[in-house]
Order: sequence, then structure tokens, then C-alpha cells
Amino acid sequence: MIGRTVLFSLLLYNSFKCQSHPDVRVDSLMETTLTKIVNHFYDSAYSEINIFKSEYSEIPIGNLYEAALLIAKSIDYGIPFEEEKIDSLLRISNKQCDKLLEKKSTKLWTVYYKALSTGYYSYYNLLNKNYLAAFSWASESNSYYKDCLEIDSTFYEAQGAIGSYQYWMGDKTSVFNWLPLIPDKREQGILNLETAFKKVQYSRAFTGDQLFWVYVNEERFDDALELSELLIEEFPESRNIRFLYAHILSIKKDVSAIGEFTRILNSYPVYVIENNLKRIELKKKIAELHFRFGNYQEAFSVCNNILSIDNLSEYVNNRLENKLVDVKELKDRAFERINKTRKE
Repeated sequence: MIGRTVLFSLLLYNSFKCQSHPDVRVDSLMETTLTKIVNHFYDSAYSEINIFKSEYSEIPIGNLYEAALLIAKSIDYGIPFEEEKIDSLLRISNKQCDKLLEKKSTKLWTVYYKALSTGYYSYYNLLNKNYLAAFSWASESNSYYKDCLEIDSTFYEAQGAIGSYQYWMGDKTSVFNWLPLIPDKREQGILNLETAFKKVQYSRAFTGDQLFWVYVNEERFDDALELSELLIEEFPESRNIRFLYAHILSIKKDVSAIGEFTRILNSYPVYVIENNLKRIELKKKIAELHFRFGNYQEAFSVCNNILSIDNLSEYVNNRLENKLVDVKELKDRAFERINKTRKE
């Protein structure tokens, strides 16, 4: 995986205004839209997206943000992608970018739109496991981000994206790093991400999420925890951010991870939980943590609850893969531990 992207805004959101969009209203609309997405106010975010489409139809932000919203909502809710609509939005936005570039415009924001558009293509293909297409689009996006830095060397929106590309490409090709044509730029990637995180405005979501997973991958768990605690203070209602926090707590074997995953589960609307995917995925994590901490009866009960869920859709079954088999095995192990404890 080249990297993960979660579309939300992070701490210090208004602390660095050095890269605001030159149009004050566009700047405000971009911030508001991203803030609504991170807080899962998907329906409300359409009010800003529709303004982009009606009043700023010459730029691709409206279509890009709608595609981002649909992708984020599908991941958050555990529902199928609206593939035709997302594909259409990305195609339209990419054509809008090309038209702007055909005008021989070298303006920073025109190039940034193209970098963003191709980056979304890469991420969407990655989620659909079209890895070759994802790599191709990521490489193209990285090239446009480099062009942004050539225009403005302090454009930190580009620096964060390039840092992510440098790190994850280096990580996934590390076995070939001894070859002169494949240099290892992971350390430079981390530095770029850390620098960008302090100064980016619109892509703090991308930069912060990438930096967290880089820290985890590098086993810098204390740094990952500190970063997630910083984010949770700013966005206590965001399931995406709270997941980062819960994940690092579980790595550090902190029992409070159970409460965090439970809080995420309880934050979903009832109609989302009724589709079962998120309910099963989160309860599985909760059961595993109970077992790890010796709460065998609780683990057994949660596993029983999961296995009692029926009428799963084909989509949910496909997404779960072997998770239900794992739950059955965990239930059996918990039952054995319960019996052993009773005999003692």
C-alpha cells in the first residue's frame, strides 16, 4: 500500500495561513467542507460543495470534494462505493484540470488542483485493489506536487504529499534499495511529513494520517500516541481520529483501548450499525482485546453476539473474508480459558 488517506482536518488548523487560497471565500469554503467531512456531517457538507459547483464551476474543487465525501462516507459507514458517481466526478475534475493547464497557466493553484485530482484517482484505485493503476496515478500526482514546489518552494501542501510518497515507496521497495536506481528516501520522507504537518492548511488530514502510520510502521509508538492524543483533543467526535487513538492504545497494551473502540461503535447512527459490517469489525477488535487482557467471559460473550448476527449481505460477507472464522476460533479459545479457570 502506498499510503492511506483519511479526509479530515487536524490541529493547528488556523495557526498557519501562509498558504490560503487567494480567493478568501474559496479559502473559507474549503476549510468548512473539510471540517464537516472530518466530523461526519456529510449531508451538511453538500451546501458548500454545491456553492463550488454553481459559483466556481471553472475549478474542480466541487467535484473533487464530492468524490472525497463519497469515498470517506463509504469507508466510514462500511457501505459499497457509489462507483459510477465517483468515477464520473473524478473524470470531470480531471478534465477541468486539463482545461486549465491547456491555457498554459503555471499558477500554483492550477497545478495543485491537478496534483490533488490525480492523487484522488490513486487513492480510489488503491481502495479498489487496482494496485498498478494506483501506482501509476500516484507517480503522476507526485510529479505535479514537485511542480508545485518548483513554483513555490514553501508550498507545504505539496511537501507533505511528496513526503508520504517518498516514505511508502521506499518502504515497499526496500528489498531493492541496494540498487543505485532505487534510492531509499524514507528518512527524507519522514522529515518532509513532519515539516508539512506543522504548516499545511488544507491537507492536514492527509499529512497527519500519513505521519501517524509512518510512526507506527517505524515502531515509534510513543510519537504515534502523542500525535493521536493531540488530534483527539481537536476532534473528539471524529471516528477516524479516535480509531488512530484506539489503535495505538491497543499496540501499547493499554486496557482503555476497549473503551475507545466501544465509543467508536456507539457513535454510529443506528442505520449504519444495522448493515453489520462496522458492528462486526469493531466488536471483533473489542473481543480480541478482552481476551488479551484476560477478560475471557467478556470475550466469549462478544464473540457469541457477533456469531448470532444473521442475514449478512453478499457485500458484507465479501468484506469480512475470514473474520467470522477468526471470531469462532476466538470464542473456542475463550471457552477453554473459562473452563480452565473454573477447574482451578
